[in-house]
Amino acid sequence: MEEDPHGLGASTLAAYDAIVLDYNGPRLGAETEVALAEYVRSGHGLVVVHGASWAFNGLVVLGDHHVRTGIMEPPWMEYRKMIGGVWSEDEPKTGHGQRHEFTVKIVDRSQAVTHDLPTELRANDELYHHMRMQPGVHVLAAAFDDRRFNGTGNDEPVIWTVDYGKGRVFHTTLGHDVKAMQADAFLKPFLAGAAWAVGESQ
Repeated sequence: MEEDPHGLGASTLAAYDAIVLDYNGPRLGAETEVALAEYVRSGHGLVVVHGASWAFNGLVVLGDHHVRTGIMEPPWMEYRKMIGGVWSEDEPKTGHGQRHEFTVKIVDRSQAVTHDLPTELRANDELYHHMRMQPGVHVLAAAFDDRRFNGTGNDEPVIWTVDYGKGRVFHTTLGHDVKAMQADAFLKPFLAGAAWAVGESQ
């Protein structure tokens, strides 16, 4: 297992079937970024969790406990295509209302990630809204962003997949902390999504 991705190259990544990314720190460096994109494109899996929706997108770099560092870096444009949805500080700004309990609704049961899941799952989490969704994204689940909790009053995508070259990307915006990750709405799709990303289900 690698916890610091900086400096990883193709030979290191080749030992793994999938990468789990919940990261919003500094960019990884040209060698690692090229290696990661090629790793996924060539047929491996990528599992993107919560905070990684913010990363590498031209926003301020976050430090421990999501503290803004003041460091700004140019966006990694290929990352947007790879993960399918990112944060933006252009209007309407991406964000979330108050953390609260909400229902995640499966909107497409035809995909291997979701066909064995309940139609509704409960979350206790941050509910991202105004995500910038990229072309080719396959949205699997959404949640109503209630205005009572400073939401948009709309259904917002929370779980999706992306076919990136020969690779498979599973993305969940849920999973803010341990409590959030223990909820069915995070855990059950995460396990199914990871299995799909490594090719264990079609």
